[in-house]
Amino acid sequence: MNSAHSPWTTAEINQLGTDFDRVIAKRVGRTTEAVRSARKYHGVPPFRLSKMRWTKRQIAMLGKATDADVARKLDVTPLTVTRKRLALKIPAFGATRWKKF
Repeated sequence: MNSAHSPWTTAEINQLGTDFDRVIAKRVGRTTEAVRSARKYHGVPPFRLSKMRWTKRQIAMLGKATDADVARKLDVTPLTVTRKRLALKIPAFGATRWKKF
């Protein structure tokens, strides 16, 4: 584990902003606060799940196949697909609706 005062390596600095601070912290053996501070010091914006701008064609794919399959076709994570599908209230592929009696 890196000490609180050990200098950041180029490899560590290059990881800043590529994932959540807590994930980077675990990966490089530093605290989440140390990663957050270094990221801010180096002017690196925080990681965002998706910077993707969805096209009409891509949105039309949601719910037509599993989120994992759509993600592979679009080269994004399944979580990105799931969050977009849920935000648009599109049922998951193969989901059945239950009738209330």
